[in-house]
Amino acid sequence: MTIIDLATKAMQEKIKSVVDTTKTVVDGIKTTVISTETTVNGVKSKTDTLDTRTNTMNTNINNINTNVGTVKTDVASIKNTVTSGFKPAVMTPFSYVITKGSGSYTIDTWYTLINITGEGELQNVLSAVGHGNGSNMLRVTIDGVVKYYGKTPESYNGPGGVIGMTKLDNIFNRPDYGEPFMGLSATNDFNLGSVVTYPYTGGGGGVSLIDIPIRFKSSLKIEWMPQVRTTDTHYVFATGGVF
Repeated sequence: MTIIDLATKAMQEKIKSVVDTTKTVVDGIKTTVISTETTVNGVKSKTDTLDTRTNTMNTNINNINTNVGTVKTDVASIKNTVTSGFKPAVMTPFSYVITKGSGSYTIDTWYTLINITGEGELQNVLSAVGHGNGSNMLRVTIDGVVKYYGKTPESYNGPGGVIGMTKLDNIFNRPDYGEPFMGLSATNDFNLGSVVTYPYTGGGGGVSLIDIPIRFKSSLKIEWMPQVRTTDTHYVFATGGVF
């Protein structure tokens, strides 16, 4: 082997060593590139997932906003329905003191004294005979249903001389008589007599005591019938109001 051959062989081995080193470096770079690509793909996958979740969240937010708008509309509708079903608590009061004197009526005939269409409340309705031995009947119809139907006894200012419905605070005690009375007007008061439950449709004497005013939603009708004779004075007293 000549010197030239030895030099050539050494050069080849040197070149091979450089090539091998370069290949190792290239393989390392390739591995790094592959790892980087894998990482990039992973990041891209996570980004795609995040985008999908973001789109889903935006859709849910839009649905929530739509539902909130629907709820607001429903609440407004319910509010309108509720408020339209109730009238303001402003009442126009009424007070009737009806006197039927001798000769102004026909016995055994029903007279409509109060006939209201609408909504309101009845606080008191009482009837009595002013003097003599006559009597009368009282009928109170609320929203088309008879709630009171009674008759005064045939006696002058005697026990049970008043019929109808009233609040407890309308009853007072007269010291000169020592028994409970109730007023039909500023100048007329009569014995309380018996107490009956409400509603009462028995057709006898007695007063129904009510804790609170009786509400009517559509109508109130109060009818009165004088009986026995035409020479007595009769009183009907009613208070309440309409909305």
